[in-house]
Amino acid sequence: MSKKVSRLDENQRGWSIASSPQTGLFSMGKAFSHLFFCLLLVFALQPGAAQAAPELAQVSVKLTEKGLAEIGRKDFAKAQRYLEEAMVANPANADAIAALGHLHEIKGNTSLARKYYASALTVDPVNILALGHLGLIEIGLGNRDAAADRLRRLQTLCPTCGETTALQSALSTSSPATPSARAP
Repeated sequence: MSKKVSRLDENQRGWSIASSPQTGLFSMGKAFSHLFFCLLLVFALQPGAAQAAPELAQVSVKLTEKGLAEIGRKDFAKAQRYLEEAMVANPANADAIAALGHLHEIKGNTSLARKYYASALTVDPVNILALGHLGLIEIGLGNRDAAADRLRRLQTLCPTCGETTALQSALSTSSPATPSARAP
């Protein structure tokens, strides 16, 4: 017959641990996993915790370069793997996030590409690739005002960049959408 020991936690809610070794171990293992999770959250929320270690940041940059090279070779599966590994190494690598957006745009998934570009701009509001390509997608959606805003930002950052000239050309050649053709 197993005897239960009842205790109160700090919030005065009751909990019990059975005296049998298996149940006690299970409860202790569960408690340790909760403690580990709480400690992980505390350390993750520390200032600077989102920054990758310098070594991981360098690895992330190299993986991003490899991913971009694979996009150029049209090996999209390899490119995606490199870019995702770059994001794991450094989640704040806006270039890797924008490159993943570019990859999905090439593959025809503009909805997902748009999300990646927006994420890249959240991390780095002056990411040239994300600004330019998101502007082009906005034109396709009929949102010329947003595209023009992105063009103004690009012209300030890099007036001669390819993304700037491509967006400027697309804006000047596309006809304004009629109100009924605009996306909501």
